[in-house]
Amino acid sequence: MPPTSVTLQHTKKMFQEVRELTENFKKIKPELLENDASRVLILRLVLEMSQNEFENFLGVVNKNISKYERGKIKKMNKETSKKYIDKISPKLTNKNISETKIIQAYEKMRKESNGFLKAHQGTRKVLLAQRKGAINSLRKRSTQQEKSLTELLEAKGFSPVINFPLSEEKGIITDIFLEKENTAIECKDIISKNHREFKEQIRLLAYQGYRIKFNFPDIKIVAVVKSNFKLSHRDMDELKGPYDHILADVGELKNITFS
Repeated sequence: MPPTSVTLQHTKKMFQEVRELTENFKKIKPELLENDASRVLILRLVLEMSQNEFENFLGVVNKNISKYERGKIKKMNKETSKKYIDKISPKLTNKNISETKIIQAYEKMRKESNGFLKAHQGTRKVLLAQRKGAINSLRKRSTQQEKSLTELLEAKGFSPVINFPLSEEKGIITDIFLEKENTAIECKDIISKNHREFKEQIRLLAYQGYRIKFNFPDIKIVAVVKSNFKLSHRDMDELKGPYDHILADVGELKNITFS
């Protein structure tokens, strides 16, 4: 599962909201999650469980917990909400719940080793295989898309570096990096008649974004996708997890500010 994109500030605000709605977690009703499925994050943090542990505890098979928590699925149906609440409520009896403990659980969640990056080792190997080779050699190469982006950025007064190693130790290399603006730009020029292959490339692009965001949370990330396939709402949702901006054309970059 991907690292959460929910900020600590938002988590604290939601904790206060859930505490008020449930009378300090003493009266939890299914409507809590029916009206806003993302509140399930607070219940998970109160139980001090990872997403994997929480799913196993609830007996979840559809793997939607991450989508609920990140707001990708806004509402939870009544049956599912009741099932979750019936399992969670008994665990909260006599439990000492405070904002401090929620913050601690949140920080632990950010460092989970059994989250998205570990769960997608296969994807990681594919990604690293695509980028294998010496860094010095890699930095000398550039695609036409990267060249076009670089020319556009230089014309706007930026100093882009192609195939910049964010971490040599971890093998994290971004297609274009703007050091002063602390911004990484990932490029995808997908030439394929196979829609399944297109989806796989989008998945790899999302994974690369999560790797960067997980290891360098302060870096802004931009995805530039050129393809004969139009990005669907589902594709956009997948990329919105890690990326701050998603562009379907190189020229759109001129409208972005990096302040």
